[in-house]
Amino acid sequence: MVAFLDGGGSVPDIPLLDAVVKQLFEMPTQKMLKSNGLPVVWPEALKTGGFSLNGVSTQELRDFFTSLLAASRGTEPIIESGNKYGVSDAFHHINGVLLMQECKASPRFQMLLQADKVRAEEFLEAVLFNADLRNRNPLHPSFIDSVVIGNLLNFPAHIFGFPFASYATDGNESLSLCLYSYREQAAATRGAPIVVLYVKEQERSTAESLIVAQVRAVAARLNMSLVEVEAEESWDAHSRVAVVMAAFSGTALASAASRAFERGMPMHVHVSDTEWRHLFTTHTTPVHCELHSGVRSLTIEHGLLSSGYSLYRDLKTRDEHFDVGHQWQTAYMSL
Repeated sequence: MVAFLDGGGSVPDIPLLDAVVKQLFEMPTQKMLKSNGLPVVWPEALKTGGFSLNGVSTQELRDFFTSLLAASRGTEPIIESGNKYGVSDAFHHINGVLLMQECKASPRFQMLLQADKVRAEEFLEAVLFNADLRNRNPLHPSFIDSVVIGNLLNFPAHIFGFPFASYATDGNESLSLCLYSYREQAAATRGAPIVVLYVKEQERSTAESLIVAQVRAVAARLNMSLVEVEAEESWDAHSRVAVVMAAFSGTALASAASRAFERGMPMHVHVSDTEWRHLFTTHTTPVHCELHSGVRSLTIEHGLLSSGYSLYRDLKTRDEHFDVGHQWQTAYMSL
C-alpha cells in the first residue's frame, strides 16, 4: 500500500552535478527577471512554495502576469517565430471568446460549485483575453510558458516526492513515452526487450482491469507485450523484461517495487484519473505520498489535469524520450 503523510510534501534534493546544470540553465531566467530593474510580483503561495485551500487570488494572478510580461520585454527578441502572428486585435478577442466558451462548456467546469465557477472564469479571463499569454505553438515555448509549466509540474512532484517531471498531451502519451524509454534502455543491455511485467492483485477490481487494458494497448503500440504475474510468482522465467508495473492503489505495489529494486529492474506506476481524484476527495487536509525507492517513474492520466504528467527519480528515463514528442510534432508540422 502507498503511505500517505500529512503536509504538501516537497521536491527532493537532486545530486550536486544535476543541481549545477539546473542552475546554469536558470541563469538567463534570473538575469531576465532583473532586467530594467523591473521586479516580478510573485504570489505569496509561489514565493513560499506551499499549497493551501485558498490558493492564489485573481488579483495576485493578474499582478504576477502583468509584472512578468513587463520584465520579459526587456530581453525578448524583437521577432518571434511561431508564437505571435500579425493579426488584428479583433481576431485575438474573438479567439479569446471562443476559448472561453470551450472551457466553460467542459465537464470539469460544469462540475464546479457556483463560487468556484466565478473564480475559475476570472482566472480564464486574465489569460485568454491577453494575446501575450496565449502561446499557440508548443514547439516555441516562451519564457512565461516555462514559468507557468514549471510551477504546474511542481504540484505532482511535491505530492509524490519526485525531483523531475514533464508533461504530454494526455496520460496515454505520458505512459507511452516512459515505456519507450525503458524499452530503449533495456535494448542496450539485454538485447531486444519485449515484456512489460505487470504484478497483479489477488482480487482484481474493475478499475484495475481498465488500467491493465490501457497499459496493454499502449505496450502493443510499442511492439511490447504485457505479461501478468501473481504477487508471489517467480520472475525467473521472464528474461526479456523492460519494466515492472503494479497498480498504484493495490496491495502488490510495495513488494513488487522491493523485488524490482533488488533485481536492478526499473519499476513504473501509472496513476489513473480516478485514483488521482480519490487522493483529494478522501483527504480534507494536504497530504503527500511516500513510494518505495524502487519506483523509478510515475505517470498520471489526464482528466482532473488537462495534460498527462510524468515524474522521474533521475534524468536518464526522461532524457531517453525527451526529444520524441518534438520529433513527432516536427514531422506533423512539416507535412
